[in-house]
Amino acid sequence: MGLRDVTGVFSRFFVVGFFLPSFFVVLTLGALFAKVDQEKPILIIGGGALLMGLVLVGLRDPVWKAFERIPPNGPFGRATRRYHDHVRETWWELEVHRAWPFIQPFFTDHERELNVDARSDIHFFLNCSLGAVAIAVGLCVDAKLSPVNDAWLQSLALALVALLAAALAYLGAARAVRPWGKFKEAAVVLHRFELYERVGLPRPEDEEQERAVIERLNAKLYDPDDEHGWAAHLGGVAPGSAR
Repeated sequence: MGLRDVTGVFSRFFVVGFFLPSFFVVLTLGALFAKVDQEKPILIIGGGALLMGLVLVGLRDPVWKAFERIPPNGPFGRATRRYHDHVRETWWELEVHRAWPFIQPFFTDHERELNVDARSDIHFFLNCSLGAVAIAVGLCVDAKLSPVNDAWLQSLALALVALLAAALAYLGAARAVRPWGKFKEAAVVLHRFELYERVGLPRPEDEEQERAVIERLNAKLYDPDDEHGWAAHLGGVAPGSAR
């Protein structure tokens, strides 16, 4: 988690994508295990949600990769692979996730807003899914600890509802990936010549030349010792936000 993550706590990306899911989770768990009808606990819950949101921002890349891989060949993983594969098939094997940090500086203000909005939506659903699982676990613990007869049945039933909500949020993330993938493909098409110039490659005059330029571009962006390539470092963005 970098300094930008801390100073950006009032951005839409953080508030929508991370703080709101965290606040709901902390509030729900607080209602299970503590009284929340007083001023002090509410302040504690707000601070806990802020801390949790910042932690999730720092973990956004491993969280994204985990959702891509679990479950294997799940809807979210298929959705993220689909737009990467489509760009590679359409634009001669261009590795969009490696080139993306170089393309973002060319964005207009409107393009930046579209990019942030789309990423916020995806992270919102991912974090809601994680949060719902955490709530389900809390409900199971509450069922085990509850001294009231038959209360454990209600807690377990609510835990199943929370797991259903987690599944729905996961599907929501998969759906939210699709428009972002289309936006990324459009951005690649629109700014690719600026990208070639930035990394010192000539502007192609036909399809054959562009195929050769993209091959050289991929070679420039590739680092065998780094899964995400040196583009992620020079671009100044976290790999998870460059997908």
